[in-house]
Amino acid sequence: MTTTELVLYRWKQYRNGEFPLMIRITKFRDSSYVSLGKTCPLEYWDFEKNRLSKRHPNFKELSALIDNRMKLLEKALTIFETETPNISAQEIQKRYKHEQKQNVSSVLDFIDQIVSRMITAGRIGYADVFRNTKNSLKMFLGGKDLLFCDLTQATIYRYENFIVDRGVKPNTVFLYLRTFKTILNYAKNLQVIKQDVNPFKDFSLSKYRHIKTKKRSISKEDIKKIQELTIANPSRLLDSRNIFLFSFFCRGINFIDIAHLRWSDIQENRLIYQRKKTKDLFNIKLLPPALEIINHYREISLKTGSNYIFPILDERKHKTPISIDNRTHKVLRQTNEDLKKIGEQLSITVPLTTYVARHSYANTLKQEGISAAIIREQLGHVEEKTTQIYLDTLGNNLLDDIDYKILMH
Repeated sequence: MTTTELVLYRWKQYRNGEFPLMIRITKFRDSSYVSLGKTCPLEYWDFEKNRLSKRHPNFKELSALIDNRMKLLEKALTIFETETPNISAQEIQKRYKHEQKQNVSSVLDFIDQIVSRMITAGRIGYADVFRNTKNSLKMFLGGKDLLFCDLTQATIYRYENFIVDRGVKPNTVFLYLRTFKTILNYAKNLQVIKQDVNPFKDFSLSKYRHIKTKKRSISKEDIKKIQELTIANPSRLLDSRNIFLFSFFCRGINFIDIAHLRWSDIQENRLIYQRKKTKDLFNIKLLPPALEIINHYREISLKTGSNYIFPILDERKHKTPISIDNRTHKVLRQTNEDLKKIGEQLSITVPLTTYVARHSYANTLKQEGISAAIIREQLGHVEEKTTQIYLDTLGNNLLDDIDYKILMH
């Protein structure tokens, strides 16, 4: 019969005065030990019950880790002894250590690998999501690392409490936790951890999923003020105003998509482009204000030879995914700074950003009685693929008519 027992291994003491925690495997009166990679001072060990004292500062976390390791070992024992009934304690220890090699990978190092692959694939924005999640985890861990084999459900709950207590917004809490769960799925797919490892079991993200952030929009009257504002030509301020208005008059197209628009995306006074985020195809009739902006940049492009419509990206300078991402984020920041100045100059109470143009488009349609479902889903906020199918059934002509009647009057 094989037995397992948690022990404080007193035959080895570290410089900090603590002793290693180990699992003792006993079979045929022979024993071997599996290290937990954790230590404990004598004062926090209950010698009568041979277990961790409840007075230990990290009792809950360490207990969860110990329970997890004990279950993993007992599960492995069942398999080992079924395959080799006379297997010795030493052979169990060696085989178990070999089996667990795939589970000792570092979580933070693994995230770095994911980020590196995404950057190589040109998925810079998605890489940033994983990088930000890693930074959050690193703060949670106090600068230390975390092994996949030490990851328990208790760890997930403690991480959740940590980011919530820091005052992180609910949508960001959801993003971090969802990304953490995705990291574990990647680890399973790459066989870094076993398929049955699931610390997110019974953990629900639904309480964070549909929390709405505060939205901001401006009226058609404010839009008109922005249109009529006299701005020096050429100037960065003029470009920022044009980007804002183009977004408003083109169904709230976001900044990243505007930055990537090429002249080939304009066909017979229609804007046909694929959204970077969702890969959905949009086909929009250009309204007069949008056409005026397009024509303004057409003259500039004839002189510069640029294939991009807006003066954001330069094919000669921005060739790699990283340089493109850095440039778009830099110009986005500058654009929002300029829009804030425009808003202050016009006494518009809502701080202007490129997102305000997107939301103002939706809010303008809503105030005119257009279905909230069509507006929300047209912008791709919720259940985007389902919505796009619905919108396709409506046809572009109907949507063009809605835009013209409401935005141009």
